[in-house]
Amino acid sequence: MHRFYFKKMTEILTSRRVYEDRSMADYRLQVIAPEAVREKIIEETNYARNVFGEEAFTGGEDCLVLASFKAREEMEDTLLRWLHRIIGQQEGFAILLNNYGSLPGAPLYLRIQDPTPFHQLVESLRVIDALMKGNQCSSLQLYRTPRLMLMRSMKEERELEMLLDFSARTFRAEMEVEELQLVRQDSDGSIRLVSRLALMPRGLKRQETNNDND
Repeated sequence: MHRFYFKKMTEILTSRRVYEDRSMADYRLQVIAPEAVREKIIEETNYARNVFGEEAFTGGEDCLVLASFKAREEMEDTLLRWLHRIIGQQEGFAILLNNYGSLPGAPLYLRIQDPTPFHQLVESLRVIDALMKGNQCSSLQLYRTPRLMLMRSMKEERELEMLLDFSARTFRAEMEVEELQLVRQDSDGSIRLVSRLALMPRGLKRQETNNDND
């Protein structure tokens, strides 16, 4: 009797977890690189393919990921209201992509010379944790120093050669951060844009402060 009861409870809990997993979707907040930067990334990727071959590495992405999380689809409207309010209070800014960096798990990325402007923006997203926890979801994964990945992986036998090659190359590009994108990946692997989230125009806060002081 006890074995039967334990088996049935295990089946119920397992089926509940499967249902909950299926009702969850993966979300991420990201900044898409502008066309001029994407063109430079393509040039660098083509250079690597020509020198090292197609099989030597896997390409990266044209976006900077600031946060990722799982949430139920029925939470989407509420999430969007919160995100529009939070992000709309943050001012846009410019960043400089300056040469290359490499770390474990991030073989080759474009380095942001000063990531400080991202810190306040990313920290402002922490208030979403209260919403997530209130709906039995895990906390947000936040990335205070996002990286624009040029290569996601390299073949081990070519890695040192490729890193030495790119350490001698230069990359420099400025980009304006004016909006974030919320994208969703569903259980079938498809990705869609949920919403564009505009930041406050750069310099507007300073202008409002000056007007208040007049």
